Amino acid sequence: MNIERVDNEDEICKLMGSKYIQANMGYVYRDVKKQLDVGALVLYTGTPCQINGLKLYLNRDYTNLYCVDIICHGVPSQLLWKKYLQSISKRFHMPIRSVSFRCKVSNWHDYEIKFYTKSSDVYISKDVDFYLQTFFDNNCLRESCYECKAKKNRFSDITLGDFWGIEKVLPEFTDGYGTSAIIVRTEHGMDLFNLISNDIKYHAVQYGDIVKWNSAECKSVCRPIQRDTFYEDLVRMNLSKVNRKYRVVTFKKKLRNFKKNLMNEGIISQNDFGMSFICENVTKSCGENEEDESEN
Repeated sequence: MNIERVDNEDEICKLMGSKYIQANMGYVYRDVKKQLDVGALVLYTGTPCQINGLKLYLNRDYTNLYCVDIICHGVPSQLLWKKYLQSISKRFHMPIRSVSFRCKVSNWHDYEIKFYTKSSDVYISKDVDFYLQTFFDNNCLRESCYECKAKKNRFSDITLGDFWGIEKVLPEFTDGYGTSAIIVRTEHGMDLFNLISNDIKYHAVQYGDIVKWNSAECKSVCRPIQRDTFYEDLVRMNLSKVNRKYRVVTFKKKLRNFKKNLMNEGIISQNDFGMSFICENVTKSCGENEEDESEN
């Protein structure tokens, strides 16, 4: 994946959507500096480390530069993505033209990874997809992501991310298709936010309301012990063997999938309190067993 530059609204779609893959930076910092030096207005978006890298490269402030980063879980390697994409193409007997990592046809919580091919589209639930589950299990992240320095000292003007837990903080904002959290970090960022504030629906909340449900805003994920051997095995094994060795299906995940199946059958609804209460209390009571299972 390369960093894209767009100059008009018609091309903004190229920048939309989550991208769980390492970007090829190329000469993008140099190109941004050229645009800034001739007075062009630049909005640069990326991960926190990419924003910090740009600011350190420029080594000065530009009033015509706005930087927006994201609440970042971490970044997998190109090696994993390349092997995974090859396996998907082989599995469905057709080349993949493009990918949507978070297709929300069903809803925000039960999104799918969508593959666009020449003849049809292929959907795989995040709950069973090897790439996404390896990402969420933290086995495949870059070493620097486990102790992310950018989370401790962000240089961005604005941070965007998922507002997980929105149904508990602002129930009226819950529509099933997701709500974004906007964290304004600088006066420069507030100027930018004020330009769009009349065109969006928003509500001010406390910073703690965001990080309570999305701690990736300020904390790096823990490095699992399996990370010591994951990439060695990725080189010497096929993905099926890697999946069998590292894919851990905990009791909590099984219970979530059970609830999802009941919802798909129409037995319960998304907001069914009784089922949610059962899931919450059973997983709490089985917490110790779940940890034991994860370690095996």
